[in-house]
Amino acid sequence: MLNEDSENPDGLDDWISFQDPVTGPRSGVPDLAPCSHCGRPLPSGIVACPSCHTRTDGDSRSTRVPLGGGELRLVFHGMGTYLSLPRGTRMPLGRDNTWAPQASEILGDQPTVSGRHACVEHAEDGTAWLTEVKEGSTNGTRVNDRPVWPGAREQLREGDTVWLGPRVSFLIRGLGATRGRQPC
Repeated sequence: MLNEDSENPDGLDDWISFQDPVTGPRSGVPDLAPCSHCGRPLPSGIVACPSCHTRTDGDSRSTRVPLGGGELRLVFHGMGTYLSLPRGTRMPLGRDNTWAPQASEILGDQPTVSGRHACVEHAEDGTAWLTEVKEGSTNGTRVNDRPVWPGAREQLREGDTVWLGPRVSFLIRGLGATRGRQPC
């Protein structure tokens, strides 16, 4: 039978709205807009994301905000996580948990990343370098759109995107404006 009620053409008067307590609005807690790069919540009134330092005001200039203690941060796109490297350290990247123990916690379930893929070095002078393993990774490594050849050492800059294969990428953050100079 056709319902003639124009406000309720389906005749479904008994439907009750349901708000999922996990995904629905939360009382007393403001919803924060996500960062366009890392997806983390952004507090209002800030110029740059506190996680990845991407500008929030639409300005395309880099914020070049050095992280505390000269820390280099690898901010993984779409994963909501990052790895930190203090100056003078080197971090292997890959799925092999004996070769890359820190990175394998993030990359362990990424089938397009090799077990031994590449290494990032944060030198004492504040520069950062990426080297693909000498034997080569299965799906390759790129800095922005440039391929990195096996065994080659590529200097990284603030805002570079490093690709480990076709699907996994991270943003370089924490390199200061004086990159490449000796610290004072």
